[in-house]
Amino acid sequence: MQKRWMLVLALMLALSTAWAGGPSAATRVELRMPEVLMLRINGRDDPHVPVRVVAGRVTPEVLHVEVVANTAWKLTVRSTPLVGPLELPPERLLLAGEPLSTLTRPVRSGQGPAVFELPLDVWLLPGEPDGEYRAVLTFELSRP
Repeated sequence: MQKRWMLVLALMLALSTAWAGGPSAATRVELRMPEVLMLRINGRDDPHVPVRVVAGRVTPEVLHVEVVANTAWKLTVRSTPLVGPLELPPERLLLAGEPLSTLTRPVRSGQGPAVFELPLDVWLLPGEPDGEYRAVLTFELSRP
């Protein structure tokens, strides 16, 4: 009978030591949420935005940007002129008032979800040929 009590007492001591996080308990539980970084421009999931300039007017005039994120993010952009009879260099496109050729920093950055607009404009020199200028803007959403 005394052996049985000793066994029960030893078992209770072992359980209480494990429960209290004693020296033999080394269990660690860690839960992580997956990172979410999604970009929508003008309602599309495509990061490439075609741009046309005809008679000094740019289409689209405003880019509606939606960032779906649960972490910190930065948005960068670059312009690629499309080869054709008339080429639109990046320094002629203005995004939020700045020429795309001089945008070396992110256009926007933030934490979590965001919705904003970026006005797009064009700067043509007097005497430049009339016609259709085309380019593609490529946006990249990434962690800072």
